[in-house]
Amino acid sequence: MIKSKIAKYQKILKRPYVIAALAIILIALALAAVFSISQIKNRRTPITQNKIQEKLKNHQELSQYQNQEPQIKLLTRNEIRKKRKLYPLIYKDIPTNVYEIRFSQAGSGILLIYDARSDKILKNFSLLEWNNP
Repeated sequence: MIKSKIAKYQKILKRPYVIAALAIILIALALAAVFSISQIKNRRTPITQNKIQEKLKNHQELSQYQNQEPQIKLLTRNEIRKKRKLYPLIYKDIPTNVYEIRFSQAGSGILLIYDARSDKILKNFSLLEWNNP
């Protein structure tokens, strides 16, 4: 009985359309697995402000601000879009999920666009008569 069922399934599996259907199913499953893995890798844990402050201490250009507490804000896609309309020079061509960091010092300050994941300062601007918006 088992041998006859196996023989029956072997005949069915030898048909070209069944092989093509199985191949399509396997490809779809492989693509779903790759997509799932990429989504897991893209889920990044947020970087804490303390960790960002530690990373910033390694940048020479910020040495004069080492004793000051920075204001750190994560910029999402929507925030970048809104700020780009108001300040296109600053917020043009920056990726999402970067940080806006401000240091103030006696009426002036510095604004950084910082990518904490790659530890790179993407843009920096000197601010005169700096007012926190």
